Amino acid sequence: MNKTILFIILSITAMQVFAEDVNITASAPGVVTLGQQFQVVFSINAKPKSFTAPTFKDFTILAGPYTSSQSSIQVINGEMSQSVEYSYTYVLQANKEGKFTIEEAKATVGGKTYSSNIITIEVVKGSASAPPSSGGQQQQQQNRQESENVEENKEDIFVKILTDKKEAYQGEAITATIKIFSRINISDLQNAKFPSFNGFTKEEIETPQITLQREIINGKVHLTGIIKKYVLIPQHSGEITIDPFELDVIYQQRVNAAPRSIFDDFFGTYRDVKQTVKSEPFKIKIKPLPEPKPAGFTGGVGNFNFSASIDKPKAKQNDGITLKIKISGNGNIKYTDLPKISFPSDFEVYDPKITTDVKASSNGLTGSKIFEYLIIPRHYGNYTIPSFNFTYFDIASKQYKTYKSPEFNLNIEKSNEPSSTPMVSGFSKEDISFFGKDIRYIKTNNIKLYQKNKQYYGAKNFYLAYLISFVLFIAIIIISRKQIKERANIQKVKNKRANRLAIKRLKQAKIAIKENDNQKFYEEISKALWGYIGDKLFIPTADLSKEIAINELIKREVNKQLIDELIDIIDKCEFARYAPSAINVSMTEIYNSAAKVISKLENEMK
Repeated sequence: MNKTILFIILSITAMQVFAEDVNITASAPGVVTLGQQFQVVFSINAKPKSFTAPTFKDFTILAGPYTSSQSSIQVINGEMSQSVEYSYTYVLQANKEGKFTIEEAKATVGGKTYSSNIITIEVVKGSASAPPSSGGQQQQQQNRQESENVEENKEDIFVKILTDKKEAYQGEAITATIKIFSRINISDLQNAKFPSFNGFTKEEIETPQITLQREIINGKVHLTGIIKKYVLIPQHSGEITIDPFELDVIYQQRVNAAPRSIFDDFFGTYRDVKQTVKSEPFKIKIKPLPEPKPAGFTGGVGNFNFSASIDKPKAKQNDGITLKIKISGNGNIKYTDLPKISFPSDFEVYDPKITTDVKASSNGLTGSKIFEYLIIPRHYGNYTIPSFNFTYFDIASKQYKTYKSPEFNLNIEKSNEPSSTPMVSGFSKEDISFFGKDIRYIKTNNIKLYQKNKQYYGAKNFYLAYLISFVLFIAIIIISRKQIKERANIQKVKNKRANRLAIKRLKQAKIAIKENDNQKFYEEISKALWGYIGDKLFIPTADLSKEIAINELIKREVNKQLIDELIDIIDKCEFARYAPSAINVSMTEIYNSAAKVISKLENEMK
């Protein structure tokens, strides 16, 4: 019985293997040096009935084919799968310089013939310090040759910062790659000092672990690897200098000491050597955007799409309406803003909730930025949100392009619920500006009359008024100076107490979490953040706005990402207080984010 079950399992497994696509893959180094030995491997994911190798007419076959096979069985969620691989390995030697092609190999599986990919190999003139490929004794010999020549050749290891553009427009994305080049075996990389990229905003591109590839540099084979990649956005025009990148490289160097045994004489003795390499600084020319800039241009540079919509054209008085604006595409989308939108005066409009989903890659910054305005109509009637423009500079055409939003007509019906906000209608500012000034009433009380054309200059009252004005002027100066000193002391006191008061309010917010009091929680978080900013910037909370806070924090050189995090938390608190359904983040997450932001601000604004 057990043998029958085993037979069925093996049969099903075999059927799965043959049901998969059969692939035959050829692999070899892309660049080799003259006289170098290297391997060509043909791998097949099924057992072939026959295998036919290419002729290798431009190379000498030193050994092969060596055949090997491996298989594995996996059981995932009760499903069994098997993978197999059969390999044919040849050892070749390059005998002449040039670019050569290794033709496809052929294998027969299940009655069908499959072909491998074609390989192109470039053979270049070799040197004593060329990077090794593989092999036992030959590897050791090449290592000894490398280390003996390290001190003579200072170009064995170096680093460079490479950019895809030598000049660009202000706001145009530039890809910068930090790369290492080596002709000797590297053991480790340490103490990397990355440039600050002053004059740019930078976004790091996700880079996999360093893998060395062969490249020809000035006619010599180098092993190269990418250390970091960035997308840079220039913030101003002119020549911007990119500072050097510095790195400590650890490699093995042979010690020319007297051999202590026959094994030392054969294998050699090596030690770890540290060498500091540094890239050269270089300049990038940044061109200003063409003038004149169109009205409504807010700095967008790239290739963008634009859309605007509202969630409902018909609503009741005091109901929330969402205006959603989406900018997507490729460019400095993360730093692009919207022009001012004219909303009806009877609408209460909150600062937009901004959602940015941008990914940095070698193609620049790609993704979207969404602005969501929460609009609350406080009065019923028919209203119109006029059309507005979004203008950006298109890199491909080197011209400004403009998208125009549709005009939104809203029908606001009267709410059955009594309004908590008193509204006054029927009058405009022009209607009441001169109200009561067109008719002057006859005065019936006793009035004092003065003689016409009597001169006031030189009279007693003139000199008295002059003296009083002078005394008041002196008094104002004294009082102002005193207030300035007191204000300076108050500013110092407020700056010191800012963090303490913020912590107290955060404790109140934590109590509100335990009591599940949403309204109190968001109110305390808002007070903590606004109170902290007001005390640190010495601006009364009543006079604070997001725009003022952002500008002041930028003047104090606070990290822009930290400012964005602060404004995002404030936005979430406002939305939660006035439109709870628009928030899908827990109170605990908002509390932790607020505490983290205040801590970071405290470190940056000491």
